[in-house]
Amino acid sequence: MKMGRVLARAALAALGYAGCVQILGDDFATDTGEGTAAAGGSGASGAAGPGGGGAGGVGTGGGGAAPCEIGVLGSCGSGRKCSVVDFVSGQPECVLAGPRPAYARCDADTNCVEGTFCDPPSSVCLDVCATGADCANGGQCVPPTDTLGNAIAGIGVCLSNCNLVTGAPCDQSYGPVTCIPPGGGATTSCWQSGGAGAGEGCLLLQDCAAGTVCTNDSLCHAWCTPPGVQATCAIGSLCTDVSVVVEGVSYGVCP
Repeated sequence: MKMGRVLARAALAALGYAGCVQILGDDFATDTGEGTAAAGGSGASGAAGPGGGGAGGVGTGGGGAAPCEIGVLGSCGSGRKCSVVDFVSGQPECVLAGPRPAYARCDADTNCVEGTFCDPPSSVCLDVCATGADCANGGQCVPPTDTLGNAIAGIGVCLSNCNLVTGAPCDQSYGPVTCIPPGGGATTSCWQSGGAGAGEGCLLLQDCAAGTVCTNDSLCHAWCTPPGVQATCAIGSLCTDVSVVVEGVSYGVCP
């Protein structure tokens, strides 16, 4: 069984977050369908609420256009958060905040708790950041993209820097989430998953459950490290090198 190109199905592109969309492409984008969902949760801008003016007129209208600062907790009041609602201009606005924590699966930005943003390509809530210093687990702070690969203005998100073997800290509370190297290496991030287990069929990297990955034999295989030894593979099996290196650590897959 040939496994030298573990990411063959993903047609490797440039490393880094921008590579997520290029690698996974429209096959995954059409599955998530969240390019505008994150922006839509706040509804049409409520700025027109004042209408005819008058005392107290500005206080009605739902507060859709209330000014806020992304990354400042509490700036929108209880049960709400400041988020980007126009991906091109980066316009911030107060929107509803959901219960889903960082690294959990999401269908819209309003699913995610305050301080996080529903990343459209991965369909996972990611921590909002201004610099890498804001990111836990040593993750990178990057501009997110929509499902077509266009940069979203006005906000940064933390890549999760997750563990390929264990899947931590990807959160399974709201559906299967896996850990993949979206650019083929160098960094990792949580991504919504099809949840297929080791030995089950797959087409894309993220089809497999956390701790496993889709290889070019169209089956999910468990990640392992280091290659060339038994590692976490079954007795009598060796970890097969697949040329994935993350932060200096080489990874392979179990047969």
